[in-house]
Amino acid sequence: LKRPLKNLVSLLVGDIGSRLLGFLITVYLARVLESSAFGVINIGLSVLGYLMLLASPGVQMLETRNAAADLGTNELRVNAILSLRFCLAIGLLIVTAIVSWLVVSSVHVRESVLLFSFSLIPLSLFLDWFFQGKEKFVAVSIAKLLSYLVYGIVVIAAVRSAEDVVRVPIAFAAGNVAATLFLVIIYQRFGKMKLVWQPSEWKSVLASNVPVGFAVFFAQSATNLPPIAIGWLVSTADAGMFSAALKIVFVLLTLDRILNALFLPVATRYLSSRRDEAPLLISVVTKFVFIIVLPMTICGVMLSPLAISIVFGAGYAESIPLLQILMGYFFLTLMNSLFVCTLVGAHREREYTSAINIGSVIFVSGIVLGTFVFGAIGAAIGVVAGELCTVALMWLQVRKTLSISFWSSIVRPVVASCIMIASAVLFKEQSIILQILISLAVYVVTLLLLRGIESKEIQFLRERFV
Repeated sequence: LKRPLKNLVSLLVGDIGSRLLGFLITVYLARVLESSAFGVINIGLSVLGYLMLLASPGVQMLETRNAAADLGTNELRVNAILSLRFCLAIGLLIVTAIVSWLVVSSVHVRESVLLFSFSLIPLSLFLDWFFQGKEKFVAVSIAKLLSYLVYGIVVIAAVRSAEDVVRVPIAFAAGNVAATLFLVIIYQRFGKMKLVWQPSEWKSVLASNVPVGFAVFFAQSATNLPPIAIGWLVSTADAGMFSAALKIVFVLLTLDRILNALFLPVATRYLSSRRDEAPLLISVVTKFVFIIVLPMTICGVMLSPLAISIVFGAGYAESIPLLQILMGYFFLTLMNSLFVCTLVGAHREREYTSAINIGSVIFVSGIVLGTFVFGAIGAAIGVVAGELCTVALMWLQVRKTLSISFWSSIVRPVVASCIMIASAVLFKEQSIILQILISLAVYVVTLLLLRGIESKEIQFLRERFV
């Protein structure tokens, strides 16, 4: 296989497999624990999500790029990153223990937050960023699958009721330990890993990564903040309802992960050495993302009642409108990823940071205010509104960097999608499956009639990604 195609297959197997395993574990936990206890573990996971970003500022993005740019292995840099992350993890674990004891009144939430925080230790040594930079996606995929496999086995063996909720973060930590050990062993082929005291190197890592790291920290508010805000301002049961809807969106966002991994290296090469061709690359990729993701979003809204009923059961009916709203976040996230990859590939970290920081302020404000006024529904609306503002800000920064005309690329898919929605409304009395099939057929026919897809564009993408 050619490398891009081999990478694509590896990513598909690893991401789809790990997300599917994670999703099945989530479904099992949601049904076994019920909404309140399910909300408790998702609050713990959300806090861990923030702590992971603080313990690894900017590494996942910038150090992946740096590893890709370095033909060999910069052992000094790798060891400095791992040592810094390990020290930060220890410090954050201690701070979390103190703060949770002083601030969190619920014993169950406090235990969940503290036990999930122990995963910071193995995750600080997780080398996925290095292997992604070297385009060794097979190793990364195996590590992710191993992590969720161990996690799932321990969960099924140890968690049988809401009383066992404390065992979930222990199972999660076990999966992270297994994945980290696997990549550490594989890394020995590239260099020797050491945890050493390197203040000067840490300073260098922090100086280059912290601005982007804080931007990413705030950007993750869409996934980490709502369960915390809902659990704090409403109830843990409502946090569980929101988390159930968001888990389905996460499965769909496998597409976003694949897009990021494939598009960032190609965009970086074009923006570095073939800058005059970069606008064409970005506009064509944007067009095809619209063509694929818009009908997926519409179908997701239509299928939300059926999806929640099948996956989580009648007890999670309150998650249906949340999922329908959050499908907007799914679409906007894909668009945001295109613009982020473009800015990072063009070494426009300052512009990226500026856009994400402003957008994150809107994000956080919208989520907190929406939750306070409208509960979980308000949090979902805040997520979509915040992502929309962030996408608009990113688009403005990309336009300042490159001369790209997006409107000519997206107008035909948008028109076809509007006609698809109209057909769905017209056939709303039909069964949901027939309604979706008719709507998709209308979308495809309309797109072809409008000449929304050109053979030369398909060939262009095939040559660069396959």
